[in-house]
Amino acid sequence: MSCLKIKSEINFNAARHLQMKYYYPSVVHCAYYSCIQLMRHVLIFNIGLSDRQMEEDRKEYYPSLGVHQYLIERLTLELQNGDCDWKKFHNEIEELRKLRTRSDYQDKVISENNSQRSIILCYSIINCLKTFFIQDSVKSI
Repeated sequence: MSCLKIKSEINFNAARHLQMKYYYPSVVHCAYYSCIQLMRHVLIFNIGLSDRQMEEDRKEYYPSLGVHQYLIERLTLELQNGDCDWKKFHNEIEELRKLRTRSDYQDKVISENNSQRSIILCYSIINCLKTFFIQDSVKSI
């Protein structure tokens, strides 16, 4: 198992644990990074891109995007070629990204509902990635 996949599972489990401790902003952060880490895992181990190839691809085809936005767009493109509901994936990861931005950078309260929503989104995103690319169920969830 890759370190990225392990870290993704750790972050998801941390999000659930932090939810029970009422650390709502940290829940959102961990849920988001759980998805980002699994997305990188998929691109490296299932799609076959190296870090260098991803960086070159991002600079050539997505020069205005940051690394996270590149991961989102690149995986959405991969999902469009298959059976997965790519629109749902894209909408959910964008919603989670916005929650993470609000949680980490904005002077706004992160509610229990925001926190719970981030866990639900994370679960759905991870399940989509694992079902479509990794072919195993979400065991840690």
